Amino acid sequence: MGDRQFMLTLRVVLVAFTLAALVFALNSKQTCTTMVQNAYAVSLVAALVPLAAGIFWKRANNAGAILSAALGSSPG
Repeated sequence: MGDRQFMLTLRVVLVAFTLAALVFALNSKQTCTTMVQNAYAVSLVAALVPLAAGIFWKRANNAGAILSAALGSSPG
C-alpha cells in the first residue's frame, strides 16, 4: 500500500469511526462522563495485557499482541 492509499484509507476510517461514535453518543442515555469511563475501561483492558507481555515476556511477538488485544476487548 502506497502513501497516498494509506492516507486515504486512514481518513475514511477516521470519518467512519467519528460518525459511528457520534451516532452512539446521540442515542445513548448515559452521561458524557460515564461514556468516557466506559471507553477508558475497554482500552485499558485491551492494551494492558499486550503492553505487559511486550515488556516482561521475551517471546512476545506482534501476532500475540494483536490476539491479546482482540480477546481483551471482546465481550464475555
